Amino acid sequence: MAQRKPVPGRFKRQLQTRITWILLSMLIMYCLLFLPKSIFSLLSELLGQWADYSARLGVAVVGSFAARWVIFTQDSLANGSSRYSEFFRSQFPDKVIMGKYHCTKAEATTLWFQWFNKWEEGPDHYALYHRLTFSRSYGCRLIYYLRNWLFFFFCLGFVTLGCLWLFKISFSQWSLCLCFLVAVLLVYVYLSCTNRIPK
Repeated sequence: MAQRKPVPGRFKRQLQTRITWILLSMLIMYCLLFLPKSIFSLLSELLGQWADYSARLGVAVVGSFAARWVIFTQDSLANGSSRYSEFFRSQFPDKVIMGKYHCTKAEATTLWFQWFNKWEEGPDHYALYHRLTFSRSYGCRLIYYLRNWLFFFFCLGFVTLGCLWLFKISFSQWSLCLCFLVAVLLVYVYLSCTNRIPK
């Protein structure tokens, strides 16, 4: 029986999808906990309570896939100017290639990807290295983006609760939302402390 040929870029897309699912789960939590029923009350009256939940889920899905497009199009970890981006790029193999073959950065990057992209469809040990390389680089991306998302969700949740209190909007999930914000803050602090850039 003929072995199925792997689809180029499939593993990379799988990793991107996993990161998107994490973002989607966070957006769903925000939509379920922080958005008051009064926002979706008209839908609930017309179509029932499930319309409310469906609308919240729709907001989260649209938001997460829009965020996925932005995140993986610009790839701010690989292309940004922050110290995290500088450290991430310092791990690229182009410097080793430049030193060994005395070529420019552009030539080294081209040379690396000419070989690396072939690994995906190469022998098993090369395919394994290909998967490991992507797993590590997207693991770094996950931690980097997750820290940013946690900070964003903490601020967004805090502002949302502030607006609900300021405008005296009927809301019954204060304690649950505050517990969620504390949990988000704790995870953010944990990731920040355990993923510092080495000196």
